[in-house]
Amino acid sequence: MLPTAASVSRVSVGSVQLTFYIFLVLFTVMLIAEVGIMLREIKKGPELNK
Repeated sequence: MLPTAASVSRVSVGSVQLTFYIFLVLFTVMLIAEVGIMLREIKKGPELNK
């Protein structure tokens, strides 16, 4: 088992918050890009290979 004293880190609150907001922005941008790509492909419709 991991003792509580061994699990504590010296990372500051500001560093954790900055990392969280970077991930939040990054994944929001990727979500917007994915939705845009999906909508564009839906508007094109299926390819009919006959």
